[in-house]
Amino acid sequence: MKTFLLSLSMTLLIYGMQARAQTNCNIHGIIADSLKKVLSNTTIKLYFGKDSLNTTTNDKGYFSFSNIKAKEVTLKVSSIGFKTYLAKYSIKSDMQEIDLGTIVLKAGEISLADVTIKAKPVAIRYKQDTVEYDANAFHVQDEDRVTDLLKQLPGVEVDENENVTAMGKSMTKLRVNGKDFFTNNVKDFISKLPAGIVAKIQVIDDFGDQANFTGIKIGESQKMLNIVTKPGMDNGQFGGLSINGGTNKQIGGNGNVNLWNGEKQSSGGLGYNIADNGAGLYQNRTFGINHNNKIGKNASFGLNYNYNGGINNSKTLQAVETVNTLGKLNSQLENDNYSANNGHGLGEVLIKLPRKYIYQVLLISIIITPTLVTVH
Repeated sequence: MKTFLLSLSMTLLIYGMQARAQTNCNIHGIIADSLKKVLSNTTIKLYFGKDSLNTTTNDKGYFSFSNIKAKEVTLKVSSIGFKTYLAKYSIKSDMQEIDLGTIVLKAGEISLADVTIKAKPVAIRYKQDTVEYDANAFHVQDEDRVTDLLKQLPGVEVDENENVTAMGKSMTKLRVNGKDFFTNNVKDFISKLPAGIVAKIQVIDDFGDQANFTGIKIGESQKMLNIVTKPGMDNGQFGGLSINGGTNKQIGGNGNVNLWNGEKQSSGGLGYNIADNGAGLYQNRTFGINHNNKIGKNASFGLNYNYNGGINNSKTLQAVETVNTLGKLNSQLENDNYSANNGHGLGEVLIKLPRKYIYQVLLISIIITPTLVTVH
């Protein structure tokens, strides 16, 4: 029994010593500059073990931390325009309060984090012959196409067949970054190009190539769509494939692919369709390639080839009944028809030169053209 009481007494004594060793401690102080002026709203951080506490100084530069249980703490003081203050302090087991007094911060360089100011984009700008829309001012999702962006633009309408009108006028001509784009047909590409590559959409009053060359605008303009891409996004690969079938032995398919890298554009298309026209089978085959690219810095060229072929294989059966005085005469007429056509189209090589070079070519042509003099 005595042994048990002795062990219990020793246990209580050790527990009491441990409890006394974990006495809570309050830490406080004042932050000021070299002129003894207190600093308010200064950030104070206290680190001990794996834990940390944050606070700020009040209008008198005072700060405090309560109920700290640790043998050692690290104090960090940060303020814009002053050097960071770091110091370690040891806490004895019987210390209930530590007054750090006035901590003086030394002046230092003002270091600010990079600040990005984002102004609200101007949705629409009106220029001469051009209405410009900033794509950043409209809501575009990752899967959206240019079609979805156009539907949001004031003054622009897109119907269910992707026909585009701007200010009530039909828009059929397309350019990208001011350059002709593949077929130049708006409808062909607005559903294929992703909206995410677009920086601006421009609706331009186009008076034709002659007006662009001479600067003289005559007649009524047409609406042209120009897509301005974001930097480095003027490239891509896109295309489509369709298969169709139906009654009367109708079956077919069409496919196309487009490769785009800046001003270098290559495309190809292939199609085959067959159907029973009621008298026989009709087949149609199409094929086309197109290529545009630059020549050096100041010229560009384009080349295209198209093929369209068809076969019509039909049979007609006609029953004829002739009535005369001798009676009725029945006859049957049967005709087999076969026709085929093959059309090839090779587009001329188009070499485009800047306007200043065209003027020089015209001037040279005038100079070297021989003059004919007629004597009466």
